[in-house]
Amino acid sequence: SLGRAYSQCEVASLVNPTPPITNVPGLPPSVAIDAGNFHTCAATAAGEVWCWGGDGAQGELGPSSGCAIAECTECVDGAVRIDLGAGAGRVVGVAAGANHSCALTDRGEVWCWGANGQRQLGDRDPPVGGAVSVGAGRVLGVADVVEIAAGGFNTCARTRAGEVWCWGANDRGQLGAGIAGPFSGTPTRVFLMGMMATSLGVSETHACAITSTGETLCWGEDADGQLGSGMASTSGTMCPIVVRAPIRAVRSVTGSELGVAVSAGGATSPGPPRCNDGSTCLLGDGGAVRCWGSNDDGRSGASVSSVATGGITVSLPAPAHAIGVGARHACAVLGDRWDRLFCWGQTAVYGTYVDPPGLRFTSGEAVPIGLPLGAP
Repeated sequence: SLGRAYSQCEVASLVNPTPPITNVPGLPPSVAIDAGNFHTCAATAAGEVWCWGGDGAQGELGPSSGCAIAECTECVDGAVRIDLGAGAGRVVGVAAGANHSCALTDRGEVWCWGANGQRQLGDRDPPVGGAVSVGAGRVLGVADVVEIAAGGFNTCARTRAGEVWCWGANDRGQLGAGIAGPFSGTPTRVFLMGMMATSLGVSETHACAITSTGETLCWGEDADGQLGSGMASTSGTMCPIVVRAPIRAVRSVTGSELGVAVSAGGATSPGPPRCNDGSTCLLGDGGAVRCWGSNDDGRSGASVSSVATGGITVSLPAPAHAIGVGARHACAVLGDRWDRLFCWGQTAVYGTYVDPPGLRFTSGEAVPIGLPLGAP
C-alpha cells in the first residue's frame, strides 16, 4: 500500500516499522487519492486512474493484475494504470474499498472494478454476478455524480442535486434504505429528510453525510457510538439520524463552525458474530476536527474507550484543511501550504499489510503526532 513490494517473509519480520514517507514509484502527478484495506488508487492530473498495493488477486488493481491467491506472495511494486475503456471520460475522483475500486469521471459517471461478492460494483450491463476480478464497467442507475466513497464492501455516490445513492453490502443498514438485509447492486437513494448532502464519508458498516445546513447525518452500525447519536446500539440505525452536538456548535478561534467534510472508518473482526469497531471524524469550515465512536486505540483523539455523544475536538496545533479516517487511526492535513500531516490512533503496527495471528492492538496515541512530509 506504500508503493513498495514486500514478500510474505519480509512482512513477518517487520515489527513496529517506521516506513519512510516517499513518492510512489511510477505515479504521475495526482489530484485525488483514496486508500482501501490493502491498496490505494489515485486520479492523475491527466485524467487517468492508477492503483497500487494489495496482491491484485481480486482485481482491485484491474483484471490484468489478478492471480491465484496462493501465487500472490508480493504486493505490486509501484503503480499501475487502470484502463476504463474508450469513451469513459476523464477521471476526477477515486474510491477504494476492501477489494474493489471505483472512479468518478467528468461526465458524472461511476466506474468500478474488482471483487463483486456483495455487489459493490453496482448494476452492470451485462450483469457480472458475484464474480472475482471483474474489469472496469459503468454503474447503472446513478448519474450526475460529483463525489464517491467506498467502504469495505459498499459504495456510495453524491449527486450534483445533493442526493446520496448507495449499493453493495447492507447487513448493517449501510444503504440507508430503512432496513438491514441482503446486499444490493442497484443504487438505493438514502433518505436525507429533505436535506441536500455536501460531503460524504463511508466505512465498512456505517456512513455519514454533511448537509447544506451544516447538519451531519449518519446511518448503519452504531455499536461503538460511531453514528454520534448518544444511543450506541448493536442493532444500528437503518435510516439517517442527526448527529448530536454537531461541529457547528464547536467554538474555535474563527467562531462557530459549519461542517464541511466527514470521514468514516473502522474495521470488523471475522465472524460469526462480526463485531464492528467504527469511528467518525468531522471537519469544520474553520479547521476544527471533531471525532466520535470507538477509541480503544486513541483514534477519536480522547483518552476514553469510546466517544458516543457528539464527539470531542481533536487537539491540533493549527486549523486543518482535510481529514481521513482509517481502520484504527485518523489523520489531518494542516499548514498554509497543506504541508503538515498530523495523525492519531493506533501506533502498534506490525507489517505492511497483514497482522500476526492472535494479536489485538491496544497501543495508541490520543495526542496527534506530526509526520514530516518533506519539501513539496
